[in-house]
Amino acid sequence: MNVHDIITEVQTQLESAYGIKIGESVHDYIIDKKELFELLKDQKLETLPKELFLINPNPENDTLEVALFLDEDLQQNLSTHNPLETLSNDNITDFCTLIEGISHFVYYIHKASLKYSVTQLEMELQAEIDKFVLLSLIIRNDSEALENIFDILFNKLLLCKQ
Repeated sequence: MNVHDIITEVQTQLESAYGIKIGESVHDYIIDKKELFELLKDQKLETLPKELFLINPNPENDTLEVALFLDEDLQQNLSTHNPLETLSNDNITDFCTLIEGISHFVYYIHKASLKYSVTQLEMELQAEIDKFVLLSLIIRNDSEALENIFDILFNKLLLCKQ
């Protein structure tokens, strides 16, 4: 399974979990490093994040421009170490980062379609909830990992002993 399929599955699972259909594919909004630098040309990035959700409201015509940057190394790692098949120390951090970005996208687009305002704090809290929900679904048959999900998410507990 390639990263495109993983991204599609994460968006599908999030929409399914909340009984929504946003009518947009996150794939249409993913940008690469070159596009990110072009969008942020007036800002200086000291370090390049693995994920960045960008929102540019245009009050003149009541539209929004959104974009999701996902680092190429993150995408390659998830293609190589598919988290939907097996979660491990090789993919858990990148998978949580991917979930966070897609969560921001789904939440923001859904709320915008309802004409609700959204704060950064709301999106961050929702992303933490979404990581918990999706990881719980993936590891539901692994009782040891399920018992340790809070430690996995919040204390960076290793999934497998080395």
